Amino acid sequence: MSTLSKILIKIDLASTQVTDVGAQALAGSCPNLTTIDLDNTQVTDVGAVALAGSCPNLTTISLNSTQVTDVGVLELTGSCRNLTEIFLLNTQVTYAGNQRMMVARPNLSVNRH
Repeated sequence: MSTLSKILIKIDLASTQVTDVGAQALAGSCPNLTTIDLDNTQVTDVGAVALAGSCPNLTTISLNSTQVTDVGVLELTGSCRNLTEIFLLNTQVTYAGNQRMMVARPNLSVNRH
């Protein structure tokens, strides 16, 4: 792991060609991430689960206009205990998934507008 990846805490990859493979690589090499913007990328639950498993310090994640579903966001909210804000406009997250997040993490700010 490079020194840069060890100290990287914030990254904006919105509107890039990032896929699950890129999200998995990022998760594996940048465990100290606190903020990540993946808006309008090709990330799905596979990438979200990788980030959840490797980046426990996440406080903010933006997944607007991705193919993430209830599975990915519930893994993020369950694994990333410091998560305070998640952006989910134009995702595959259902009303039921949103409700489950809110019950599990009532102080979590879920932005769907």
